[in-house]
Amino acid sequence: MKNYYISILFLFLGSIQFSCTQDDTVIEEPSRKALPTSYAETFRLLWDVMDKRYNYFYEEKIRNGLDWDEVYREYYPKFAKLSTYGDKEANKELALQELRLAVDYFYEIINPLIDRHLNISISFNIPSLSNFPLKAFYRTGMTDKDVYKDFPYNYSVQEKTAVGRGQIRRVMETKIDRDINITDKDEKGNVTFSAYGGFLKSDPDVYYFSFGSFSLTNRDLIIGSAFEIKELTPSLVPTVSLFPLDVIKNEEVRNYATDFIDRFVATWIGTLGEIRSSEKYTSYKQAVAIFQETEKITPLKEASDELAIEFEHLFDTINEMLEEIILVQQNLALNPAIDQLDISNLGEVLNASRLFNLHRELSILHGLQSFFKTQEKINSAYELYRNFYNKLTDGTIKKLIVDFRGNRGGMALDLRTFVERVITEEKVYSYQRTKEGNGRFNYTPWVANTIAPHPFGIPQKIPIAILTNKISISMPEMSTMAIKSQGSHVISVGDYTRGGTAGLGDNDSMNGGYIGDVGNINFYMPLMATRDASKNVIEGIGVKPDIHILPTEEEIFGLGENPEIKDSVFEAALLEISKMN
Repeated sequence: MKNYYISILFLFLGSIQFSCTQDDTVIEEPSRKALPTSYAETFRLLWDVMDKRYNYFYEEKIRNGLDWDEVYREYYPKFAKLSTYGDKEANKELALQELRLAVDYFYEIINPLIDRHLNISISFNIPSLSNFPLKAFYRTGMTDKDVYKDFPYNYSVQEKTAVGRGQIRRVMETKIDRDINITDKDEKGNVTFSAYGGFLKSDPDVYYFSFGSFSLTNRDLIIGSAFEIKELTPSLVPTVSLFPLDVIKNEEVRNYATDFIDRFVATWIGTLGEIRSSEKYTSYKQAVAIFQETEKITPLKEASDELAIEFEHLFDTINEMLEEIILVQQNLALNPAIDQLDISNLGEVLNASRLFNLHRELSILHGLQSFFKTQEKINSAYELYRNFYNKLTDGTIKKLIVDFRGNRGGMALDLRTFVERVITEEKVYSYQRTKEGNGRFNYTPWVANTIAPHPFGIPQKIPIAILTNKISISMPEMSTMAIKSQGSHVISVGDYTRGGTAGLGDNDSMNGGYIGDVGNINFYMPLMATRDASKNVIEGIGVKPDIHILPTEEEIFGLGENPEIKDSVFEAALLEISKMN
């Protein structure tokens, strides 16, 4: 299954009504900036791109008193004093001292900013220390400046501030009767997506569900119409005229080749005609109709598998015919009356490439590729639909715990394909805005984001507990806000989320934000600002849990390893949801 690297771009974008302000509305393309040749030029480049593209300067000013012009006045002279950038002959000790000063200055500028999606990497050209650029990575909200003290040697910006998904899973595997266990891997064997879930052993009414990233949309199953085996008109039926039979001079060999091609095509058309008239084909079409009306996947999966077996029988017959050619060529080679050139020419006419192309053409003409693509989607979606989505729809799941801990976000479409399945009322859950031009405060109006019930979602409100921690960022936060908009039957338990609610997208979508290289700086800067349903900007703060539980150091480093250590967040959520009806 193909995996798609995920970005967040909310669905309201096309409806934004832009308004002009007094500020500068000229748009400048950041990627056209020249490569800096000094520390001072590098700072000025960062300052200028942020000045024109960053979405939260108003909130930075209100919340933290940030004056971006004052940042320039304070730090430009500091960077201007550093003289070893790009100098091959610079004293190594001085060059290292200045490099670390510059790295610290940038930390002081970037780290306090509230946008938790903001990631910046800066490549420093210090030839007296290295023939290659020395790259420093920055993200906002870090608590340990000392990670840069040995830069560029042995440093990491990763901080362990919460319990990880692997730790949680080791605990939860003992508490649930698991019926979902999905793992996707890339070509190198790296896990790209995982999900697991099941009813609690201690309370079979409660279903627990956890997934590592928002890419459930990749398993969204939409079947527009039932697969149809097409009947070919005479003009579409492939004939022997497609093959260069005239190269075979021996009449016996040429007649065999002609007969084989006719039998090959007739086997295809005849077998598919039989399948078209079969009960299995009718059952499949009926199962598609049932799925379209109910999303019940089990009848569809069973009917799809049964029909696939019929096609496999056809392909087995075709393979037997291909094996026949090999035997015929061997027998002809033993016949002294047959010119060996004709045997060679037979292979030229009836070779693997030509017959595969004929096989493929017949498959396309009859529409079989559509069936197999749909079957692949059914197989991929089956476990999730059968054991989770369908149980939400039919009311088998009475209470739900959704664990967003350790989930770092993903596809915005999951709001529609997953989150809306646990929604019963249309509600506004957040607002977003972007930039109209290059002016620092040149913003669009705030535009409401709404959530609405899925046609195959829960039939009525059920108690829902959402588990979060400091790793939960982006889509887990938007989803928490969306689900919590539904009322008091939804509670959130755990720590504040990371506070990265800003919307992401490509650089051509909006004037705000920027993702990519500008000179020697790589920006990962969101294009939209976000505020919650109460019109509060929670960027850099996070979604406040209803029951706030800070993880202990013992849990952070020992959960899942020491069976004596309990998952305090899960236990609290279970206690609360057990009280709810």
